[in-house]
Amino acid sequence: MTDVKTLKRYFERALALAHAAVDEPTPDRIADAVAVGEEVLTLAARGRPAASTLTDGHELFAHATRLRALLTLLDEEQPTLPAIDYGAGVRATMR
Repeated sequence: MTDVKTLKRYFERALALAHAAVDEPTPDRIADAVAVGEEVLTLAARGRPAASTLTDGHELFAHATRLRALLTLLDEEQPTLPAIDYGAGVRATMR
């Protein structure tokens, strides 16, 4: 079982990874940030541990909201490789 302090630390690490991926969006950073972020959100969604104070609940909610927003931003910024048309000459050479 995870206590509230540990869950906060997990959120803080996931947020740091997500911010790093937003600052320099490489495929590896984005994949790491998304994987860790989704894992932390899944852990928090299980409701264990439940926040013991209103302050803890507010902090966990704020972390989760920020993390979801960053993951959405990263999903939109997924780098895609452009389609490269090498032309008929290169295709004929490669045959």
